[in-house]
Amino acid sequence: MAPSAQSSDPLLKSSPKLRDKATSIVPPLPNMTAIKVLAIIRIATGAACLIAPRFTCALHNYNVEPEYLLLVRMMGVREGVVGGLLLTAEDREREDGGRRYVCPNISR
Repeated sequence: MAPSAQSSDPLLKSSPKLRDKATSIVPPLPNMTAIKVLAIIRIATGAACLIAPRFTCALHNYNVEPEYLLLVRMMGVREGVVGGLLLTAEDREREDGGRRYVCPNISR
C-alpha cells in the first residue's frame, strides 16, 4: 500500500487510541452493590467449602464420600478466587476502569 493511500484512510491514521464508549459507561449503584454482594457470597462459599466440605455439602442434603472431599475443596478455592477477582474488579482511577483480561497480549 502506498504511503499516500495510507494517510488518506482515517482508520490507518496514527492518532491516539480513543476509548470505546462502552468502556466509559459506569454501572449504576444498585448493580455495583449486587456485584459486591455476589463477590462476598462467593468468597464465603469458597471458604466454607475449603474449611468444612462435608458440612457445607450437608447443608444442601448432598452426601460427599471421603474420596471426593478434595474435589469440593478445589471448587471452594475456585469460588474464592473468582469472588476475590470480582470484588477487586473495579478501579475508577485507572483509564480502563480496572478491567482484567485473561490474555492481555491479545489486541482488542
